[in-house]
Amino acid sequence: MRGILFRLMVLVAVLVPGLSRAAAPLAVHGVIDLRRTDFAQAGAVDLAGQWGIVGGADSSRAFSWNVDAYLHQPGPWNALYPGIGNASLALRVLLPESAPPLALAIPDINSAWRLHVDGVLVYSMGQLGLDDGSEVPVLEQVLVPLPTGRPFVDLVFEISNHHHFEGGITRAVRLGPAEVLALQAERLTALPLAAFGALAMITLMALAFYAGGKRDAAFLVFALFTALVAARTFSAAQLYVLIGHQMRADLWYLPVAYATLFVFPGIYFGFLREVLPDETPKPLAWCGYGLSAVMVAAALFTPPAFYTGFRDPFMALNLVAPLVGLALVGWAMARRRLGAKWLMAGSLLLCAAMVNDILHYARVITSTDLVAVGFAAFTICYFAALALRRFHAEHSASERLAVLNRDLEGLVAARTASLAEALEVAEQASRAKSEFLAVMSHEIRTPLHGWVGLTELLGKTNLDEQQRKYVRLLRRTAEQLSRLIGNILELAGMETGRLQLVPRPVRLDELTEELAALVRGQAGDRGQGFRLACDGSLPSGMMADESAMLQILRIVLDRFGSGPG
Repeated sequence: MRGILFRLMVLVAVLVPGLSRAAAPLAVHGVIDLRRTDFAQAGAVDLAGQWGIVGGADSSRAFSWNVDAYLHQPGPWNALYPGIGNASLALRVLLPESAPPLALAIPDINSAWRLHVDGVLVYSMGQLGLDDGSEVPVLEQVLVPLPTGRPFVDLVFEISNHHHFEGGITRAVRLGPAEVLALQAERLTALPLAAFGALAMITLMALAFYAGGKRDAAFLVFALFTALVAARTFSAAQLYVLIGHQMRADLWYLPVAYATLFVFPGIYFGFLREVLPDETPKPLAWCGYGLSAVMVAAALFTPPAFYTGFRDPFMALNLVAPLVGLALVGWAMARRRLGAKWLMAGSLLLCAAMVNDILHYARVITSTDLVAVGFAAFTICYFAALALRRFHAEHSASERLAVLNRDLEGLVAARTASLAEALEVAEQASRAKSEFLAVMSHEIRTPLHGWVGLTELLGKTNLDEQQRKYVRLLRRTAEQLSRLIGNILELAGMETGRLQLVPRPVRLDELTEELAALVRGQAGDRGQGFRLACDGSLPSGMMADESAMLQILRIVLDRFGSGPG
């Protein structure tokens, strides 16, 4: 809250000089007496008071001081004539004898105008006309030097107004040394220029947050709002003069300025609806949408003379909207919503700037236009609230992700330990199985050898043909079982690591002859022939494991022997 109070103190410091400004001489019946004014101390004075006015396009009576009435300036002529039309304003300025070179600072006028000094046309802005088709209004503040060495000067403004509901000069024409007025103009431009830079930067940052994040609609709405305010600041503060361009009021300034004015309630309540959905009623946001949509359409598709007439009601509405926003944000602060303090600071600064401008335009106080600065401060504070919410959301998401990662890592570690334990159990079971098969294969092979031997002995006894057939079948079964057990024993030996090869010198011809003697009888029993043919290029001896080679060759021969034919 101390930051909010500091900002308000700065704003008050800006406003107080305008509120405490010493009273300047006023014009009476079309004459303002400045003969006692010390321009070296006063700097510049407002040419305020009673100016002579002549209604209509004929300005000749203004030059002869045959005026219709006297009109207090600055202010519109709507109390005397219709706002839409032509008129001329006349003023005689009595100057001190030792006055320095003076100039007129003419404010932006929503019309086309021409200035005559002592009956001579010295400056023209836009093109005068009798209707909105022939008139070309141009909005620009200018400095016009005055002739020197004269006791008085006569000023006549010819004004044609067909694009704004208010006719005349609504801001004070100032008289003073040219260098003082130029310095004041630069100072007046500095605040809007800084505000425009801040608004443009915030617009780009909001678009970057929208495009690079989760497409949060609040950032898009906020970027649209700041872009419109930046465009209004560019036109209202006449920053286009810095790039050497004039601006037609009817084609650029009035539509942009009033569209921004009209769109503010809708975008403001829509933004609050996005940021504070629980505190901002939905009907309030929709009312703002509808009203802004209708009036923006009017600003775009109806003549300026029509939609500018809604300026004062919308100025009041645009003051009410932040006040309602203050209540909603205050409610959010009471509920400890994240970023509510920043929203409160922005709303307070905007309300203060709007109150200043309303009182300034109503000529209740003499200050400077602070709405651009107020909007810039408003957007900075609101963007800070949005960014804070985004960072908090991302931080919360990061913390949740870290918790999920830790849980996942714990689950993976537990599953890994469980799988490792299961794998160890499976490997132990496999080893036990292999050891069991290896042992059992050896134990079974011992009686099997006896079975085979007895079968061979039985085959050598006197048997009839039927008995010999049974004996051959019994021997073949025993051989098949022996081969099966040998394969099991070999597999078990490989799994348990007991299979060892012992290379030693082996004569290949003797090994093959021994194998052929074993196989030849079995082939004859199956009704097959067997013939051994050795390639002469084979070596007679080699280093090998004799048992393994016999087993391999036996398996190959059994495969061929068990095949068809």
